[in-house]
Amino acid sequence: MMNRLEVYPSQLPAIFVDLDGTMLNDDGVVDDESAWLLKELSSRDIRVVVATARSPMGALEAIENLTFDPICICLNGALVIDLQRDEIIYESKLPNSSLKRIVSTIEGADLGKHYLALQHRNSFIIEEGFMDGSSFEIPHVVGEVRRYEEEPSKLILRTESHSSIELHDIFIDSLAKESFLSTSGEDWLDFSPANISKASGAREVSNYYDIDISKCAAIGNDLNDLELLRTVGNGYAVTNARSKLFADPQVRRLASDNNSKPLFEVVEKHSINIQ
Repeated sequence: MMNRLEVYPSQLPAIFVDLDGTMLNDDGVVDDESAWLLKELSSRDIRVVVATARSPMGALEAIENLTFDPICICLNGALVIDLQRDEIIYESKLPNSSLKRIVSTIEGADLGKHYLALQHRNSFIIEEGFMDGSSFEIPHVVGEVRRYEEEPSKLILRTESHSSIELHDIFIDSLAKESFLSTSGEDWLDFSPANISKASGAREVSNYYDIDISKCAAIGNDLNDLELLRTVGNGYAVTNARSKLFADPQVRRLASDNNSKPLFEVVEKHSINIQ
């Protein structure tokens, strides 16, 4: 009997793709050949759905004028939105009670200099110093995180002395019940609402379109993609992905990195005729 990892269905109802470090090359864009492939897949009723840690505005900046599905999974699954209509399909927020406990636990840890930020839909609220030394440039509003009264989509932690993976390992045991912890870069640890991830976002999209998620594929590169890669029937990690993804038996390693058209490789694996 064949293991499910050896099954490559020829037709995929949807392919969920991460942006940064996966579909976007090191210049932060989708190359022209991949842009052409997106159009071809759409013409064959294969949806290519973005699943990103970015806000809707950040996602639009990356995929404007490209043929991605209008439904987008943003903020690590906390928001599923129709980007064309600016219509929210699904939204989850981090409760204030959980937010306070997370911040309290962070403050009690020996992290040295550390900075917090909140994202709520398209708002990015940061502590002074959060962006220092970073090339990550997006519009933001400076605010006081600890006095934030609304329920955000996620909390983000950055320190001067710990990588995001190190931070993940520090807090995964103490805060796993309060929040879904994931990394989306070398520096930032994301705290999303409990049980919310790109995988839960993909399930919302699958329900919305009435498609079988077990017949879909996904491509990613970081810990915030891992649950998604486990949930779809065909989960792929680009070769530049975190080593922790390759340790999972449900994740297949691609030969391509984010600069060498990984979407083409997945299409080829599934014998989808693109000419």
